[in-house]
Amino acid sequence: MDREKTLDWLAAVSTQAITEAENGNPGLLNTITAKSKAVAYYVNNVGTRQVVSPEQYARQFPAYMDEADRLRREYEAIETTEGNDQRITALEGELKSLRTELKKGLKSLKDDLLEAVQDAANESETEEEPATDETDTEDESGEDEGDDE
Repeated sequence: MDREKTLDWLAAVSTQAITEAENGNPGLLNTITAKSKAVAYYVNNVGTRQVVSPEQYARQFPAYMDEADRLRREYEAIETTEGNDQRITALEGELKSLRTELKKGLKSLKDDLLEAVQDAANESETEEEPATDETDTEDESGEDEGDDE
């Protein structure tokens, strides 16, 4: 058990519930005090009436501290899960954006490669055209320049 974390959590929950109740919304206060004797005792005796200090509460009521620690860990697990859900949703959005950018990049690369292949094919056709210089003409007629004998 992390005593300090649990006492800090009890103080935060208690303060929030008391503040909301003072502002006309007793829902949280009613819920947490109805569901947990440990939290109810803390709220009533440490939070509102202040007849027991947090340290006294921890020393004098170890069973309540165990219950409060379990509740804190459950609450943190829920918060972590919700935080993970939000992070997953954000990462999915980023992944979708990256996938879209990748598709655009691949299409552009494909178009560039097709253009380069077409340019190379056009250059190759230009280089393969028959030459019209004199040696080729004489070779076609059957005469050889070197055989004048």
